[in-house]
Amino acid sequence: VLAGRLAPGWQAAFDEGVSAAFALADGPMTLDEALERCAELLADRAESLVRLLRAMPGA
Repeated sequence: VLAGRLAPGWQAAFDEGVSAAFALADGPMTLDEALERCAELLADRAESLVRLLRAMPGA
């Protein structure tokens, strides 16, 4: 799951079959800033996840 933020208790998603969750925000920011940077933040986080998957043995 890629989400704007991970709220307290987000780990309950594991019970619903979610394997991992990642916040898009790369640090503290206002909602307005997060919305303005949404495309950039999503692209950055997606790239990081792809790099992580490629670095795994057998990838």
